[in-house]
Amino acid sequence: ANGILSQCSRVSSADARPGDLIFFQGTLGDGVAGNDGITHVALYVGDGYILNCGNPISYADLSRAYWQEHFYGFGRMYE
Repeated sequence: ANGILSQCSRVSSADARPGDLIFFQGTLGDGVAGNDGITHVALYVGDGYILNCGNPISYADLSRAYWQEHFYGFGRMYE
């Protein structure tokens, strides 16, 4: 996930658009090795939702506390 972030330009939440990537930190759980830094990437689909490729693959609402707690930022692949 950190490697993908390094290939993106940062985008503010206000300027995020569908197709941008959204990065999260600390999603592996307490005491899990590698839980520092960026630990999860999802695809922003707009209107405050992401396509989360977890188990199961589903749309997720960014206003939920879990996502707010782990939110790091938006990125756009270099154009």
